[in-house]
Amino acid sequence: VVADGNCVDVMFQAACNDVMNVSIYDAAGKTVVNRWVEVKAGENRVLLNVDGSGIFLVKVSKGNKGIVSKFCK
Repeated sequence: VVADGNCVDVMFQAACNDVMNVSIYDAAGKTVVNRWVEVKAGENRVLLNVDGSGIFLVKVSKGNKGIVSKFCK
């Protein structure tokens, strides 16, 4: 995850072409962004607009599988 102002660049790997959910939560657990994105096998990037500053969590998921990462901006 790379944050530049309000723009957050989320980079992740996908095993196959699919549709995945990318969500960003603030430190209190409130959903800030929730977006379904089409991904391709290999490296993917999603640009999201996130207002505010502080500690955030980004979750990339499909069904009951996912990964969570923390970032500050």
